[in-house]
Amino acid sequence: MSRKAKENSDKLESYWLPKFEQSAQESDDAARNIGRSFGHEERRIVFEELLNQYLPNSASSVLDVGCGTGTYFDLYEKYGLLINGADYSQAQIGVARDRFPKAKLYACLLEDVPETTVTDLVVSIGVTQVVSDLDSLLKHAAQRLSSEGIAVISCLNKGSIWPGGITDPHLRFFTLNEIRGYLSKYFEEITFRRFYPMPGPFIVMRAMLYKMQIPLLNHGFMFVLKKK
Repeated sequence: MSRKAKENSDKLESYWLPKFEQSAQESDDAARNIGRSFGHEERRIVFEELLNQYLPNSASSVLDVGCGTGTYFDLYEKYGLLINGADYSQAQIGVARDRFPKAKLYACLLEDVPETTVTDLVVSIGVTQVVSDLDSLLKHAAQRLSSEGIAVISCLNKGSIWPGGITDPHLRFFTLNEIRGYLSKYFEEITFRRFYPMPGPFIVMRAMLYKMQIPLLNHGFMFVLKKK
């Protein structure tokens, strides 16, 4: 690890690691997420829709970066994928091991996952907003993606009306152009979806929002990518 990367990871861990360690003790996946349940189910719905559309039929394995306690592992099992997961929280990985004993899990940063771990699906959902060195994350994600595979990566929308930056100034938000600038160094974009927060009374708006892909109202972006 370079000196700059070490400094960045130390900065990241000093703030986020205790929060992830503590949240690992919560009772369900939504609560274990640092953002609590806000948008959790909606991200999951959009993620599964994208997998249904774009996951290659030949895909046999996945590497979930920032896998937490195995938030999406049940989906990977549904697709018959061999599961690899990485998270720098020992507590989160510990819960994931108990829940999914067949998964191959690493309690470390992505750059420390063995370079031989190359998979047909690389996933990073809810991670870009809590890393200091996004460029390093994306570079190592691309290195671990097979030539015929896809990556699914999400980020928070800087233009969202959701005031997440006020509730926690350590979260990172991106405009669509900003995140594309990062992604384009290592990936080619296949498609993207905006995802929207859906508090109970507003669920009736879901079909309209997703059809029109209305900016500003969306909580974040989810990209499907291929390796350059």
